[in-house]
Amino acid sequence: MRRLERILRVPFREPACALRVRRDQADLWGAVSARGVIPLSWSLDHVGPLAATVSDAAVVLQAIAGYDALDVCSADVPVSDYVSGLSAGTKTLRGEFPRAYFYDDLDDEVRVAVEKALAVIETLVACARDVQVEVSSDRTVQAADIFAYHAEHVARTPELYQPETLRPPFDRGRTFRAAEYIQQRREMDVETTARSRNVPPTWICSSRLRLPIPAPAIGPI
Repeated sequence: MRRLERILRVPFREPACALRVRRDQADLWGAVSARGVIPLSWSLDHVGPLAATVSDAAVVLQAIAGYDALDVCSADVPVSDYVSGLSAGTKTLRGEFPRAYFYDDLDDEVRVAVEKALAVIETLVACARDVQVEVSSDRTVQAADIFAYHAEHVARTPELYQPETLRPPFDRGRTFRAAEYIQQRREMDVETTARSRNVPPTWICSSRLRLPIPAPAIGPI
């Protein structure tokens, strides 16, 4: 119990793109409630643990996963056993690294750290290779979601927002028509469903985090 209490102090939030693992076709989308989390995009956000080790992440995920009827994006499915599989090893997994797009324009410090991490992953899995992943540059859904959540707050207390946060995609979100949002949301759902069906059960995909630069200090933003 003490170990669990220590681990649960580790903060967790939505990662835009991080290390994604699929095992036994278990989809983690909606496994953890996002209620109470300030959204970037309702349609894209999902919550997961940030921890120092894989085992710590599994223990945290086991504790926080579960259906939340008050979260419309929560998945009403049985909670998987994320901890027992830790002893299974990783030599049956296949690593795939989508360097194009995800690794473009990386800061040198970030690139060095990412390449070191990928080198370690290559030693732990059955095989590893670079792959090409088609990524849409359309941000209609994300921009509209951002504007929908923050518009009221910006109108009421604009002084609480830093100027940088009010630039696109927030500003673009106010210009989209409902038909544009619906169409792009439908295309996103179709693509998400298609990809989830084609992902093998023993698969690791490593893509970079949202920022291609080291995390900036709060003051200069």
